[in-house]
Amino acid sequence: MPSMVDRPIKEAKFVLRQLATKRRTSLTERERAVKSKQIAQRLLALPEVSQAKTVSIYCSFGSEVDTHALIEQLVREGKTVCLPVVDFDLKSMSMYAFKSFAELKTSSFGFPEPVRETHVRVPDSRIDVLITPGLAFDEQGRRLGFGMAFYDKFISQLPKRVPLLALAFECQLFAEVPVTQKDMRVEKIVTEERVIMASS
Repeated sequence: MPSMVDRPIKEAKFVLRQLATKRRTSLTERERAVKSKQIAQRLLALPEVSQAKTVSIYCSFGSEVDTHALIEQLVREGKTVCLPVVDFDLKSMSMYAFKSFAELKTSSFGFPEPVRETHVRVPDSRIDVLITPGLAFDEQGRRLGFGMAFYDKFISQLPKRVPLLALAFECQLFAEVPVTQKDMRVEKIVTEERVIMASS
């Protein structure tokens, strides 16, 4: 059972997830496509990405910032692109090298992911930059995910410091996102309008 101290934050996160999801899904397909392209252009221009050899990203689904064209461009640039594969039983996440969209499967959570048996696992030590998904963000780098804490746990166990970036539409930004000490912050948030340098 959650403690009384934790309950207000949990409730605040629940409410914010609903609001952020509503804002994001209110964008038209055309708006998401245009904004996603602008976000991708800004991301590719960042030195953390342009200089990276191995990029950890995610395959978008639903109303998320579209990462499909971005993944293809990273591959064309000769980078190793790795995508997360989650283990719900162990509550853990690992990165596997991307081959093609045709070889991805839909996870039980609904997002596309590599198949463990046919894809190569990428050692955590090889990751040069990590791009995280999220529902809501603020300018201090606080991030609200889907509540499973896979990324928070994965980031906390990385063997080296890795630049943490996030992709978001401007409508996903809020004055303050409720977090706990276990919630990992991102360093930069890339939107269709700007690159936010997160301040502590």
